[in-house]
Amino acid sequence: MTALGAIEGSVWLVSAPAWLGWMEMSLLVRWLLGWALALRLPVLPADQPHGRQSLSVLIPARNEAATLPHLLAALARQHLPPDEVIV
Repeated sequence: MTALGAIEGSVWLVSAPAWLGWMEMSLLVRWLLGWALALRLPVLPADQPHGRQSLSVLIPARNEAATLPHLLAALARQHLPPDEVIV
């Protein structure tokens, strides 16, 4: 597949496979650079939480009178109950 164009009276010819080769090469180089940068990221230490974790739940609700009782009951049954619930 080729494309023809005119620049100041001269005709130039561009072949699509050459353009795709540069695009693929560009994508490959950017992909490799991304992995090289990602491998240089520092590893975070595995830290265990100390003491009890706290949890706050914020519920944005408007005209939800029918569903709020079900939601609040489900929150009470959670493994880690919230310290506060703000509706």
